[in-house]
Amino acid sequence: VAMHVKGSQNPFYVLFLVAAAIVGAYLLLLVTGTTLEEAQQQEWFWSSTDLAYEASDQWAPPAPFGVYRDLFQGKIHFGAVKAGFPTAFALTFLYLVRCSLHAAALKKNIPNVTRKT
Repeated sequence: VAMHVKGSQNPFYVLFLVAAAIVGAYLLLLVTGTTLEEAQQQEWFWSSTDLAYEASDQWAPPAPFGVYRDLFQGKIHFGAVKAGFPTAFALTFLYLVRCSLHAAALKKNIPNVTRKT
């Protein structure tokens, strides 16, 4: 909440609040006498093994440019891609309509949202 309220006033408040949250978390560990390993075991913090996954045949998010590799290996189901086109086009249309409405509303309300100095 503080980030939303103060962030609009000055962007440096956001940096301060993020840094304060990190420092506060480690101070809490220090005050309670909890080690980082204990906090990771209790799932308060992620460990490095939580953020990595082993290569396997199970689904995992593609690594950068992994889609291109899968394209050449024949792992892309083009029927599913084709079935997703109507939804993608509908969302694109709605986005374009929304953008045009926002631009018109902003143009109409420019005197209300600008400050004269």
